[in-house]
Amino acid sequence: WKPFKGEITFIRSTEFASRTDKNFHLEQWKQLAEGGLQVHEVPGHHLTLFEEPEVQGLAEVLGDILEG
Repeated sequence: WKPFKGEITFIRSTEFASRTDKNFHLEQWKQLAEGGLQVHEVPGHHLTLFEEPEVQGLAEVLGDILEG
């Protein structure tokens, strides 16, 4: 993978955010994001973020990101 000159937006579940063994993902993305890494947490579990009711939290975060 090659570094990206801009900022990268990273969305993660609160389930993964609460697990220190998953922090290596952030370090890897930070190495690629030359413009910085913007991290957002959404309530829920990694495997069910696209299912009701958790998808509502994801939609809210995406809306906030897109509104900038």
